[in-house]
Amino acid sequence: REPTADGSRTNGADAIELDIRLTSDGVPIVVHDPTLLRTTGRRYTVASSTFATLRELDAGSRFTRDGGRTFPWRGRGIAVPSLEEVTRAMPRLNAEEACRSALGSTIEEGHEEDIVRAFEAAAD
Repeated sequence: REPTADGSRTNGADAIELDIRLTSDGVPIVVHDPTLLRTTGRRYTVASSTFATLRELDAGSRFTRDGGRTFPWRGRGIAVPSLEEVTRAMPRLNAEEACRSALGSTIEEGHEEDIVRAFEAAAD
C-alpha cells in the first residue's frame, strides 16, 4: 500500500482515519506521531515547527515493507500533507461532518476552529 492518504482512494477505501496535529504556525497537518522521527528520521516536533520546515522533510524516507532492507518511497517527494491537501485530494470524503462530531475528544482544546477552517477552505 502507498504511505499516503491518496493510496486509500486507489485501493477502494470508503473511509479513512486521520490523525491531525497543528504546526507552530497553526497549519493542521495529517500525521500520527507528535514528532517526525519515525517517518523522516529527523527529530522535529510538529507543534514546535512551521509547516514550511516540515514540508522540506522526506516523509517517505523510512517507509519499508521488508524490515528495512529497502525503502521504496525514499527520495520520491513524499511530504507531510496539510489537512487541506488531503481533503482536496479526496473530494468524496465527508471530513467536515466527521471532524465536527469528534472534535471534543480528538483535537486539543482551543484548536477546533482551526480544523474546521481547513475543511471549509478545502470545500471552496
